Amino acid sequence: DFARKHEWVPMCGYTHMQRAMPSSVGQWAGAFAEELADILYLWDGVYQLSDMSPLGSGAGFGVSIDVDREYTANELGFSRVQNNPIYCQNSRGKIEVQFLNLLSQTALALNKIATDLVLFTTAEFAFFSASDSITTGSSIMPQKKNLDVMELLRGKTFQVLGLESAMKNLVTNLISGYHRDLQDTKRMLIQALSMVKEFLAVVEVTFSHITPDEKKLAEALDKTVFATDYAYMKVKEGVPFRQAYQEVGSNLKIIPDFDVLQNMREKQHRGATGNLGLEATAKRLSQERQNAQKAHEVYEAVANKLIGA
Repeated sequence: DFARKHEWVPMCGYTHMQRAMPSSVGQWAGAFAEELADILYLWDGVYQLSDMSPLGSGAGFGVSIDVDREYTANELGFSRVQNNPIYCQNSRGKIEVQFLNLLSQTALALNKIATDLVLFTTAEFAFFSASDSITTGSSIMPQKKNLDVMELLRGKTFQVLGLESAMKNLVTNLISGYHRDLQDTKRMLIQALSMVKEFLAVVEVTFSHITPDEKKLAEALDKTVFATDYAYMKVKEGVPFRQAYQEVGSNLKIIPDFDVLQNMREKQHRGATGNLGLEATAKRLSQERQNAQKAHEVYEAVANKLIGA
């Protein structure tokens, strides 16, 4: 939604922390929407990996009573039985590692947003302004408006990564079968999940309370940002790119004035500023919402059935 709202607001793109090429607020925000949509593909995979019932495997070698493991799995809403009893034990912690890896991937995507916004809301950049409702003051400096929520998200990302690493270490060097060490796996999983859920909530609120400063964004788009576009213009005229690169790079003063919006709209290949493809991302996210709703309905049905029983 933020990307669509500000699709045509010009913004400078950066590489190596230096001004690089023309971009847009829509392209910047759309990058994160697409990344999170891709992460949902991975979540589906981990859901499928987790969607199996270990019940009936006993302590890890089966039981001498003829239990119907398929019946139990069906009653609890699992799609299948985790077949081998030893694997039921050996997978403990390892499936959680996959879950934690996806929490880490999600946290890293949000961490990038936080890092960008902490920089882009400084007085030196001032690309975005943040409302008072999401900023805090200073202990002694009355003029301060700190985007603390993004700083905290940025710092706590390392805690999520640390929990993933701790889980991997926990399941290393254990022989096949159950070990009491594994009781700690749930604590790590719940702790990381709780943090990432908070991250998502904080980011959603933040995007509702930041505003692009179009004047400041425009000021960052000096002539040098269009150097590559000018080199491409020469290529279209038949000049080899190597030669065009050298000519422009050795004399930046020859770069003509560009109409920024026209420049943005002319770039029509998929993903470029004139063709962001936001609707495709929105469609994917909408489908995932529907899938999540269906999964929730199945969960509710199973829960109500068990409560009734």
